[in-house]
Amino acid sequence: MPHRPISQRVLFRLIAAGVVLLISTLVALGLAELLAALNDQLGAKAVKYVALGCGVLFVIDLICLVLAQAVNSLDESDDSSDAN
Repeated sequence: MPHRPISQRVLFRLIAAGVVLLISTLVALGLAELLAALNDQLGAKAVKYVALGCGVLFVIDLICLVLAQAVNSLDESDDSSDAN
């Protein structure tokens, strides 16, 4: 089994963080719309900022995940020459 520069544990945590951040962003946006419909504009604005922060963290997480996969794919070597 070849050694990878980015471990599977790190990749799993990035994927899990992406799922959690996506769900929390959508829930916060839904809550903000609910508060806006209830005429709580200050609460809606505050929760929208929370959703924006979660969305930014989600995008950063996706960029890190893509870069980690790219580093792992660049490190792969041709193992067929070792088999001969």
